[in-house]
Amino acid sequence: MMASYDCEENDRNRLVQNHLERIRGLLEIEFRNETDKYHPIDIERIRNDDWQIIRYFGPNFIQQSLPKQRRESKLSQRSSKRINIEEIFQKIINTLRWKRMNGINDMQDKDFPREFFLINNLEILGRDPDDNTLIVWTCSRYTKEFADLKFFIKQFAHYEMNRLDSIAGRFGCKLITDAQHSTLLNIDIEMNQYSNWILETHFPGFLRQNILFNLSSLLGPIVKLILNFMDENTRQMVRIIHRRQLSNFIDKRFIPKELGGERTRNSIRLPEECRSYKEILGERLSSEQISRYDALLQKIFSK
Repeated sequence: MMASYDCEENDRNRLVQNHLERIRGLLEIEFRNETDKYHPIDIERIRNDDWQIIRYFGPNFIQQSLPKQRRESKLSQRSSKRINIEEIFQKIINTLRWKRMNGINDMQDKDFPREFFLINNLEILGRDPDDNTLIVWTCSRYTKEFADLKFFIKQFAHYEMNRLDSIAGRFGCKLITDAQHSTLLNIDIEMNQYSNWILETHFPGFLRQNILFNLSSLLGPIVKLILNFMDENTRQMVRIIHRRQLSNFIDKRFIPKELGGERTRNSIRLPEECRSYKEILGERLSSEQISRYDALLQKIFSK
């Protein structure tokens, strides 16, 4: 039986490798003909990292990129034959062109206001036993009251997703989302939908699980209703739990003490070279807008 399984495993690996070679061949032609539409960093990743292609094969194929002992599901030979080469090729070039057009690989920390990092309130806790990057995030700090800055906030979201995706690699991440201050009045549904679309379209396989806790009694049922309209893979990634259940999903060593774990949480990432939002965006904002944002930021950071 072991010999038979190893034979099937080798057959699957050959099929996947064949698909990789065919797609890379198409991409090399595209890179030669349309060089200016792609960033050199992305071209190099495609050439040297199989994950940058396999991630577009779909959820059933993502495990194939992991070491054998860490796979949670087996990839059947039949499913390997159903890969649509042209469709995957198109998805990849759409993402690479999107990244080039938005200048994502050329962005730096200093391009964004320090308030964006403070509002983001994100910390990388490390890697769990499955090598997933663990990220804790307080989602309620960004609200729809920042509507005038949404273009810049979306740019920041692109930058952070790309940065975290590069850190996580083929093992992806688990997101621990604290929603204790989220309400129907302040949640920005459009921004949440946009972020989910970006993750699914341009960073497939990055988010492996979103553990959502501290939802209010009003917001919880609404979030569950929204999930019912999403695809099965997205629904399976989201876990809505009570705070005391965190240790059922994450080792206590990785859970900050204020969330009932054992870890002393470090300060959030705040690059030294970052300036204030008024220094970076002040010329684009009226005095009334600045006064409103100053009051809003003071309210947020006092929580």
